[in-house]
Amino acid sequence: MKRRARTRRPHTVVPAAPLSPPFPPYPPSWFDRLKGVVERLPGPFWLPYLLLWLGLFAVETLLHWQVAALPVGAWSPLHGIVTAIVPGSLCLIHALDRLAQRSFDSFRPVLHAGETEVQNLRYQLSTLPRGSAAVVVVAAIGFGVIVFLVSPAGNAGPTASLLDSLADLQISASPLSLLLNVALLTAIWAAMGTLVYHTVRRVDATNLRDMDALNKAIASLEIERNLLNRIPTWPWQPESLRTVIVALLLPIFVWLAQQLLSRFLAG
Repeated sequence: MKRRARTRRPHTVVPAAPLSPPFPPYPPSWFDRLKGVVERLPGPFWLPYLLLWLGLFAVETLLHWQVAALPVGAWSPLHGIVTAIVPGSLCLIHALDRLAQRSFDSFRPVLHAGETEVQNLRYQLSTLPRGSAAVVVVAAIGFGVIVFLVSPAGNAGPTASLLDSLADLQISASPLSLLLNVALLTAIWAAMGTLVYHTVRRVDATNLRDMDALNKAIASLEIERNLLNRIPTWPWQPESLRTVIVALLLPIFVWLAQQLLSRFLAG
């Protein structure tokens, strides 16, 4: 008997699916973790920052009352300004991120991209990288120390210059107040550095080469929305309805005016 030759079937090569970019593309910064905690709290997002400012201001004032640096019941406006810098800076960054997310969601229909890519863009628009944000915080604190050391008061030595600076800020030199305000000044430099980095990163992330296409897409969306708003929901034009109402009510108003004038003149 003759053996039949076996024909080998060619192996079909299945094309690999295109790899989607990982999400998230990088870990969030310390501020974004703090922002996530604030977002999960009940109430408006700015309330924790307001409570933080009130707490810092209250502690600062109580320490001054304790060492009789301020009369009991008195408070310093400068203390309110200094203690508001850190909560105010963090709240401003948080508000800018929320605004960026809302703006991105508003113009999502004109963005032709996959869901993962859209999530990555939204993430990068409102999230700082962990490593870069940490480097910025360290650099900002170091810059603050250098500014402090090269200040005119620094010629008298670190201890004397620190006490002079605290006196200029109306801050008591007691140990607790000194510890609180050194930590507060460190946090101020860290928060201000993060705010500057946040602003620079948002400006740098804007691709100016695609600005013309983006402007055209936004203009098309605005034209479409205006056309939809002009479409009347009534079976007639709004101008026709106003004309009919004026034609019906005008004689009534004229009659009422005549009646009032006749009574006034008769009286």
